[in-house]
Amino acid sequence: MSNQLNYSNDLFFKYTLSREDEGSVYARNTIIQRATGIRVKESTVLNPNLDRASLERSVSFWMSM
Repeated sequence: MSNQLNYSNDLFFKYTLSREDEGSVYARNTIIQRATGIRVKESTVLNPNLDRASLERSVSFWMSM
């Protein structure tokens, strides 16, 4: 089992922060700026799609807890 998290299919991020509305952009840029110290002028989520396989794995994981 790996201790490294795979963020490529993070459902929370994709659902809440990948949209281009003002709140999502502000939150996304703030997280990036505070985590890296880099002032963000513009950000774009390159893969905002929630694919069915990821959703099913997530539901299975949470239902098994």
